[in-house]
Amino acid sequence: VTRWNASATGELIHALELDFGDGWDMQSFSPTIPSSCSITGQWGWYDSWVSSSNGNTFGPGFAYDSANFGFLDGNPGNNRGMGGAACSNIGISAPNFSFCWTIAPEACSPETFGHQGDLSVTVRMLGDGASGSWGYTDCLDGTTDSFQASLYCPDPLAPTVTATDAGCSNTCNGSITITGGGSGPWNYLVGDSEGTTIYQSFGATGTDTVPDLCAGVYNVVIYSISAGETRNLQVSVGAGLAPQASATYELPCIAGEPIYLFGSSNPSAGVTYSWTGPNGFTSDKQAPLAVLPGTYTLIVSANGCSSLPFMLEVPPIEDAVVSVAEDTINACAGELLTITATGNATSFTWYDVATTQSIGTGPTLTIAPEDGAVYRVTGMNDAGCSGFDEVTVIVPFTPVIEADANGVVCPGTDVMITVSDGESFSWSTGDSTATILVSPTNTDIYYVTVTGSNGCVAHLSATVQVSNPASLFISPDVSICEGETVSLFASGGVVEWNTGDFGPTITVSPADTTTYEATIRDNHGCEHVLATTVSVSPMPDVVLSPEDTVTICQGQSVSLQAFVADTLFWDTLVSPLQNTDYIVPGASTLGCLSLGGYTVLTNPAPQVAISGDTLICGTDSLLLTATGAGDLLWSTGDTTSSIYVVPADTSVYSVTATNAYGCQASDSIEVIQAEAPAPPQVDCQASLGSIVFSWVIDTSLAYVVTVPGTPAGVFTGSSQYIVTGLAPGQSVTLELTATNDAGCSTTTQAVCTAPDCSILEIVTGAPDVICTDFGLLALFATVNNGGGSGIGAWSGPGVGPAAGTFDPAAAGPGTHELIYVYSEAGCNVSDTLTITVEQPLDASMVDCESGPSSVTFTWPVMPQDTAYEVTVLTGQSGTFDGVSSFKVDGLEPGDTVVIAITALGAQACGAVVVTASCTATLCTPLSVQADTFVCAGKSVMLSVDSIGWETFEWSPAIGLSCTDCPNPTATPAATTTYTVVASNGAGCTDSATVTVYVNTIPPSYLPDDPVIYCLGDEVDICLPDGDIYLWLGPNSFLSQQQCLHFDSATAENTGPYYGLLWVGGCRVYKRIELKMPIPIEVNSITDFVVTCPDSTFTLAVDANFATEYLWSPSEYLDCPDCPVTTGSVPQTATFTLTLTDDFGCTATELATVFVNDCGPQPLRNLPDAESPAAPMERLHFYPNPAQANIQVQLPVEGRKELQLLNTSGIVMRSLRTDGRYAQLSVEGLPAGSYVLRAITAAGVLTDWVVVVH
Repeated sequence: VTRWNASATGELIHALELDFGDGWDMQSFSPTIPSSCSITGQWGWYDSWVSSSNGNTFGPGFAYDSANFGFLDGNPGNNRGMGGAACSNIGISAPNFSFCWTIAPEACSPETFGHQGDLSVTVRMLGDGASGSWGYTDCLDGTTDSFQASLYCPDPLAPTVTATDAGCSNTCNGSITITGGGSGPWNYLVGDSEGTTIYQSFGATGTDTVPDLCAGVYNVVIYSISAGETRNLQVSVGAGLAPQASATYELPCIAGEPIYLFGSSNPSAGVTYSWTGPNGFTSDKQAPLAVLPGTYTLIVSANGCSSLPFMLEVPPIEDAVVSVAEDTINACAGELLTITATGNATSFTWYDVATTQSIGTGPTLTIAPEDGAVYRVTGMNDAGCSGFDEVTVIVPFTPVIEADANGVVCPGTDVMITVSDGESFSWSTGDSTATILVSPTNTDIYYVTVTGSNGCVAHLSATVQVSNPASLFISPDVSICEGETVSLFASGGVVEWNTGDFGPTITVSPADTTTYEATIRDNHGCEHVLATTVSVSPMPDVVLSPEDTVTICQGQSVSLQAFVADTLFWDTLVSPLQNTDYIVPGASTLGCLSLGGYTVLTNPAPQVAISGDTLICGTDSLLLTATGAGDLLWSTGDTTSSIYVVPADTSVYSVTATNAYGCQASDSIEVIQAEAPAPPQVDCQASLGSIVFSWVIDTSLAYVVTVPGTPAGVFTGSSQYIVTGLAPGQSVTLELTATNDAGCSTTTQAVCTAPDCSILEIVTGAPDVICTDFGLLALFATVNNGGGSGIGAWSGPGVGPAAGTFDPAAAGPGTHELIYVYSEAGCNVSDTLTITVEQPLDASMVDCESGPSSVTFTWPVMPQDTAYEVTVLTGQSGTFDGVSSFKVDGLEPGDTVVIAITALGAQACGAVVVTASCTATLCTPLSVQADTFVCAGKSVMLSVDSIGWETFEWSPAIGLSCTDCPNPTATPAATTTYTVVASNGAGCTDSATVTVYVNTIPPSYLPDDPVIYCLGDEVDICLPDGDIYLWLGPNSFLSQQQCLHFDSATAENTGPYYGLLWVGGCRVYKRIELKMPIPIEVNSITDFVVTCPDSTFTLAVDANFATEYLWSPSEYLDCPDCPVTTGSVPQTATFTLTLTDDFGCTATELATVFVNDCGPQPLRNLPDAESPAAPMERLHFYPNPAQANIQVQLPVEGRKELQLLNTSGIVMRSLRTDGRYAQLSVEGLPAGSYVLRAITAAGVLTDWVVVVH
């Protein structure tokens, strides 16, 4: 128990109720009574009790009986809960507390099995306000926790029955396996859903299998002969579902091209396909190609079950057609143009050829015409076939409007507006000429309607921007009184005031109301005049009370008043806590900026308090101390902070504090007169690290020693107290209190201080400035006035392991503090030494920035350097272009410049010389696009990466739109190779070529030479992007995919192929040839070699067309890359041989070396080797890993059974033989580890074997 959900105040734990489910044996219940934290009570186990707090009955459970606020009488209901020094309320700080008991479940009934009882346990923790005698509780219902469980009794005769489904609904190859529960033998009976017995077995000792079952529900009866009991189960044998066939098609866009058929099955695993169709069409492929439309039938089969025929109707092929009647359309600018496409397409998409962006859908397109724009429409029919057409739009009449204003003009400036073309003009000004003259005062738009000779109408407009004073500013009108000053502000340009002042701000103090004008010249050169008025009123007669500044104490108030012409204008009562300024409000009502103000200075009030004993014994004086700021005045007349008083009887003393501001505060104390003993005399003796206090004992008095703070000491007798382990200079306060028989006490306080370390003096020395290449510097330190037994050490950046040297290179440049610490007799003193380390110029600090014709060296300016000199060692001379920058011009790309930099230093490092080199950058290679192709009469854009290049020259010029641009358009009549030469101002020149193939596909897509592949390789050869693709090849091969693809190519795929591509209205094609080398042919290979451990054996292979060999694992062979090799192994191993021909094609073979038990040998880590066993007492088999069969040599003659078990112990293969040799098939088994077991009359032998695929 930690705590419940009571409040932080909590309450005492009183009881823990328990409730057990009916599955527990209550006779076995044994509680463990916990111990109490308090001696006033005890825990016990009670069947029930009644709470005296609320009259409720509780129990059974643990409860607390206590005499604390109750009665220890065996009734826990009339007392409080557990509490004590080691306990606390059931709250945040409650310690853990445990209740324990033991109990057993009820025994299982031998006649029944299953869930027989409830094993739940519920506990409720109760406070003494709920189940005891306390009057209040935060948790009247306590806190409940439950444990849920049940008593389950297993069936000792539970059988195991497993059903295996039949393959198809029309086949009866299902089965049921039956294994009885408990100890056999058993009688088995199986009946069908009609009640007919189909299988019986009597006296079975293990598992029976009921074969050849059709799908259905079967009743299984198992009778245990030994137990005389029967178990009945019902089991279902299912059947594999017959697959369902479905199919779709994809039509080509041109009649005569192949039709794609797509078959599917549900389920899809392990399915075979059978197609029939028009003109004797048949195919066993899932997705065959057909040529003729008509009815196609698909039947799919899986696991011996066939689907119903699926009929697929393939319609005739229609060409997709889309066209626009006009090739060129004349249009008027500004008038919408509608273009219409016709054809049998069902969807249309329009494109702007210049941007290639889609601009509309549907058979019509409405656009705002642009001169020379070309629009393309593409159409697609329901079969997915597409076509396209293009139309060019001409806009012959496109007048232009132009105004001769250059940017923003000033108001009233004359501006001429002209239209470039047209027959008639209609302006918004009413003019009808091609040119008009306007003089606007504000920004305005001028409109004109222009009619051309072809009847087209154009609507044009021109905007004339006029400088606008709205962005200018001047201060608003303001009112002041006579003698006041005000600042005026204007902005928006260059400002000139009518006062003769220039600038945005002027300060004025007019005697009369005055208007000020500001002439502002804006950034367009236009001048604007703005004005503001300063109204002047007579200064009113204002009298302030108090006049200016008044001083008060904290807590006091003061009245502030303002009179105008002897009339109260404003007043207020204030009591600020700090200095505060107050401004007289309402100045604007009198036309003034200000009427004045007050400053109230608030002085702090003092605080005073009297401290001291209130009891005095005898005639001794009593010390009263007043703490607080200011001058003190006691009721005794004293003015000191502390006074001694000797009252004759009980007296009251008071003190008043007055601070420098005259502010006061008081306090008082009552002193009671009594007789006290004389103060004891305390002496102390101090030494380094310890203090001894001593005093004289008066046997009639009692003494108490108090040492405030730490450290504490120990008594060495009744009148001596020693404190040790003190730090140097540490003080110890001891208070000795003597008390007489009357109870009066007198305390003496003694303060003693251990000697400090101030007598120790450290002297250190080293150079103030040092260079990083100085080497190790010895540090000097000595200690005066010490005993010489102490230990000193240096620390800080660059201090060496010996702590007596300083390494400036390790510390690095800058100012460093090195600290010397000395320790002696508990004293730790230190001294700090400051050393500045200078970093000389280094070659690694010199940076190089290079271009094709120049290099620039830069380096940082070191603080100690006064100047730099540069000497050119290699290359051309240069010049300084900064304090620490040197540039060399006139270089050729690749030129290297080497310089020596001399840094002239005035400090520790002196003059330093470093060298640096820099190479002018080489020219960037010219990059051009890859070879491409076009149809005859079509164009393609050529492109180069023009970054870094300035001039271009293409050749030959035939068919190019330009020869000196980076991206010309090429329209070659035949395949042409173009060369471009580029250069730049840095002297770089480079060239590149690109070939444009006309009506043929570039070799980068379809190579001219035969394509060589190996047996089983993936072949993937793709046509360029286009509209329609077609591949034709050997054996009536036909494909409409972009790529010629074979997942695993065979010899049947060799031969010539034609790739056809339709793009942009033209067709291109090319012939390629696929070739596969003659596969490697292995004539002979050493397949099975028998040898002794680590004895020499030979492996040999004879193969046609192989040129390279590699045996693996190679570490056991003398020549792993030879066709014939020798080697040795410690145990049976399988070697893999990889053969390679001239084309990189490979073949693999296996060779097994079988090691007999010729004698024990050390075992090495051999891959694929079996584990060692006793000589002649193990299985010999190979290969391991196995793929198809395992060859096994058995150690004994006679009848034997060979088994292969999976890791679950299920027998997967078995074989009985009388011979010494056997072959066990592993085909069809999942890959993994298996146990090979041989059962003989002499015993059982096992070993591991791995099956791989």
